[in-house]
Amino acid sequence: TRLSSLFLMVATARAGVSLATLESALEEHRDRARREPIVASDLERARNRVLTAHFSRLQSFDRRADLISLHQTFFGDPGMAWRVPDRYRQIEPTHLDRFAASVLRPDRQVTIAVIPEASDR
Repeated sequence: TRLSSLFLMVATARAGVSLATLESALEEHRDRARREPIVASDLERARNRVLTAHFSRLQSFDRRADLISLHQTFFGDPGMAWRVPDRYRQIEPTHLDRFAASVLRPDRQVTIAVIPEASDR
């Protein structure tokens, strides 16, 4: 079975920064992720951030119920909500390097730009 998912890069430009400049910067980050190996300390920092958010969600009854429901709906396994930390702990830098090389390709990219109207304020 092949998994499908979304990988999102979201950015908000500062006033005066053009869309072309912002897109170019995002593309450079994507390309760097494809060509440079991930640093273990960067992975650990990201993993800690994700796990902190996960455990934070488990503190609230409502959010815990939502998480269990999400895993039942998408994976048919409500107990998976409790195994998420183990899955994140198993990720190695080489896994992310392979992911970046195979998935973060320009030919698989869709760009959506939301540009607000000028304000009178």
